[in-house]
Amino acid sequence: NVLQDSNKKHVYLNAGSLNDLQIDRLLGVLAHGLIEENIKLTRFRRQHEIFVEINKIDEKFGGIDSIFGLSGLLKNELPILRYVDKIARISSEIRSAIRFKLEKRHRYEQYIRGAQNLLIRAFIADVEEATRLVIILDGYERFEFVDNEIHKLVPELAMRHAVVLVGRNRLSRVD
Repeated sequence: NVLQDSNKKHVYLNAGSLNDLQIDRLLGVLAHGLIEENIKLTRFRRQHEIFVEINKIDEKFGGIDSIFGLSGLLKNELPILRYVDKIARISSEIRSAIRFKLEKRHRYEQYIRGAQNLLIRAFIADVEEATRLVIILDGYERFEFVDNEIHKLVPELAMRHAVVLVGRNRLSRVD
């Protein structure tokens, strides 16, 4: 939900409606609310599209060891690249970025290891350009498994925007 007053836009997210919460889903839901309010999230949307499609490829083709051979190149290049080329909803820029990551195993591995941080940085960069926001994350106890990532996100956002974390129960594990 996005609430609005004269000076600030308010983004309210209740975690109770989210299952299997990961940082990409959390940021995706927040981004959806912001985009509905005409806040451009160009960098984040690009990174999120790449992230979603790479994860689909990883799942569809059986993970990194099934995708790449010992040489570090694609084991069975044709079906994977055909699959990438048939993803109708993505732009040629996104398609090229995905193909680049699939050229060599080390690029793919490096991307997978840093993908969540790329999403967080892109989200922060886009939101920094927005008018003042109040972001409310309700049901914080449901965010427990992404607590570390949220701790990367909140201090950056709080420099320009108000961020409110609300929960009803104590977290069972806190780093």
